[in-house]
Amino acid sequence: MLWLQISQDQAHRDVLIDDIVAEFLSHVAWVIIPILLVLVCIDLVIFGRALRPLVEASTLVQRISPAHADLRLSETRMPREVAPLVRAVNEALDRLERGFIIQREFLADAAHELRTPLAILRAEAEGLTDREASRALILDIDGMARIVNQLIDIAESDSLTVGEDDRADIQSICGEVAAFMAPMAVAQGKSIAVSGAVEPVSVHGTSSALFQAVRNLVENGIAYTAPATTVDIAVGSDGIVVVSDEGPGIPADQRELIFQRFWRGDRRRADSAVSASPSCRALSRPMGEASTSAMRPFMG
Repeated sequence: MLWLQISQDQAHRDVLIDDIVAEFLSHVAWVIIPILLVLVCIDLVIFGRALRPLVEASTLVQRISPAHADLRLSETRMPREVAPLVRAVNEALDRLERGFIIQREFLADAAHELRTPLAILRAEAEGLTDREASRALILDIDGMARIVNQLIDIAESDSLTVGEDDRADIQSICGEVAAFMAPMAVAQGKSIAVSGAVEPVSVHGTSSALFQAVRNLVENGIAYTAPATTVDIAVGSDGIVVVSDEGPGIPADQRELIFQRFWRGDRRRADSAVSASPSCRALSRPMGEASTSAMRPFMG
């Protein structure tokens, strides 16, 4: 027979519990605390591995754009609870891509269909006996043809994709543009010069898109520079191309507007429509009495 007698101070009822906790912690705390730390580390590793696919998906989503509309989120490593959301996002991206394709195809088809009637109208305008009316009509038709060509360029540039290994010699491209545009400049009593780098300058991009971008800048320079002046194409060793001329330039409050498609600086001119290509940004600013345009191609 064993008798256990316990007494408790009625005035301080928590003393016994405090003693038990103090005794317990002094003997067991050195084991519990490391175990808790290990459990916390294990939880961090588990949550990190579980959330890693979501982090990778968010990085991929930042790359999705009209030029890279074919990118999709992977469902293989996603948590089961998140997989339906990822699947719905991919289906939405499929619908958006189809919409972009339909829009580009419609734009290109409409522009191509307009070329033939414009060519017929120009031929009929050239045959008019009233030479003054003929010149006015031809000027309007040429302006419409320019807009049609810009629509085709936009449709092509919107579908343009630049691979990781695509390289182009921007110095050679600028020389080709100068040779291509020289007859137009000479016919208007103007000239074209290429300055800057003499060695090849390799940049990340496609030759056709860069040729079109530089050509647009040079064409605008020829259109607006004064007779007996020179349009200069300066090629930097860092891949920056600056096209300068002796034209009036663009007012400071209108320079951001040139990035809007079909913005026109002088609406009285039939050839004054400007469209910005997504493959490069054309920056225009006055240099004294001259105007200059700078283009930074894709750099590797």
